[in-house]
Amino acid sequence: MLLSELNLQFIMVSYPATTIFFMTTPLTLWMHFTAIMFGFGSLLVAVGVKYTPFEWTERLPKIEEKEAENSVST
Repeated sequence: MLLSELNLQFIMVSYPATTIFFMTTPLTLWMHFTAIMFGFGSLLVAVGVKYTPFEWTERLPKIEEKEAENSVST
């Protein structure tokens, strides 16, 4: 299913007849590569977040919000 969606998106931006129908601009090879790397990078971040032990998150510094003493005067 994922490969069929990727193929459909590639067709939508690659062929002149479909770019007119979908009102897209053809992408260069470098643009395709960049888009794939951004997608792959977000998957790596998601895996990293998923497998981060909860104990590590407890060691992070806590930032407390303080209400401003001088609120906007009316």
